[in-house]
Amino acid sequence: MTPKLIASFKTAFIVFTGITYLITPIFNEIKIENYKLYILPALIILVFLPFSAEFLHKKVYDFKKPDWKDSPFNMYYPLSVMQFYAWLFLISGSCLIIGNYLRFKDLNNIGLLFVFLSISLFVAIYFVLKFNKEKKTK
Repeated sequence: MTPKLIASFKTAFIVFTGITYLITPIFNEIKIENYKLYILPALIILVFLPFSAEFLHKKVYDFKKPDWKDSPFNMYYPLSVMQFYAWLFLISGSCLIIGNYLRFKDLNNIGLLFVFLSISLFVAIYFVLKFNKEKKTK
């Protein structure tokens, strides 16, 4: 598949998922009172991804700057896969929150968790790229 076609499929999939969650939001009756449950997965991602990149950098994986034209099924470039998931979580979570607010006038906890996960993935990708850049300059 050509890189332009891969980028088009990724964009279409994310837009379709976002529109689906915007039109038919998931109403969750679970109220999360303990907001540590939002922070814990984000901290796990922020710790796990940079340290795993440090370990796996010695293996066959290439931690180059993610490109939207890379295939999300190619695990040789794991940051491109993580970038795709981060955008998917961000758009899906935002559309869940907006759709749930417009339809039920309530906050969607699953959408909020998706947004926190996507922000933590973007920050973890930034840290991995920053640490790899520092290693190359030494």
